[in-house]
Amino acid sequence: MLSLCGQNPQIKFVAEFELDVYDMLVCTDVLEHVINPLDLLAQMIGAVRVGGHLLIANCFEPVIACHLPSTFHLRYSFDDFCSRLGLHKLDSVDLPYGAIYQKVDSISLPKDVLHRLEIQSQRLYPLKAWSQRWLGPWVT
Repeated sequence: MLSLCGQNPQIKFVAEFELDVYDMLVCTDVLEHVINPLDLLAQMIGAVRVGGHLLIANCFEPVIACHLPSTFHLRYSFDDFCSRLGLHKLDSVDLPYGAIYQKVDSISLPKDVLHRLEIQSQRLYPLKAWSQRWLGPWVT
């Protein structure tokens, strides 16, 4: 991948983000593997200019052993976190777990607020998972 993109000077792979610099950020199959995915998400959003786009694809489900169970709650709440952090979901891509977001606002949630919302999401996850499995087929 690096060798293919290396020929295009407009594509950069970065180890650290600069604030409000990028027009487009692509993050695929990363957040389900990190311990603090919402902190990384907030950093990614902070790196993109208002009006810029983020293509984000994650699989917050236990389909392979390296997916962290502590992230599974994001299966149901990821879009809400994106919205709270200033993103607007534009489109779902062909992947069942991917979407294109546009940064519409520069919102910086304090880490304690983000952590409190994450705990709330983690607590609601078993109920949402149960509801999806047992009630989902009956909902029209």
